[in-house]
Amino acid sequence: MQDVVILGAGGGAKSVLWLLETINEVRRTWNVVGLVDENPALHGTLYGDLPILGGFEWFDSHRASVIHGVGSPVTRRRFAARAHERGLEF
Repeated sequence: MQDVVILGAGGGAKSVLWLLETINEVRRTWNVVGLVDENPALHGTLYGDLPILGGFEWFDSHRASVIHGVGSPVTRRRFAARAHERGLEF
């Protein structure tokens, strides 16, 4: 299984998580490590049963593939730029 982190912790992330879980029902493919979000108030909390790992600084000491879970176009572009700056793989 491949480790993956969902970017964002809003409604879009819920849809992405559902998709990954559905894929895993057919063939165990993704190990969802948790979610990364810019909102410090969410850091260390749970999104369902998954941890919100922190902000993009989490990637300074961890590696995982990422999948976008942000619905807002402006925020999605900002998150994509930050992921690209860190050399993260989608």
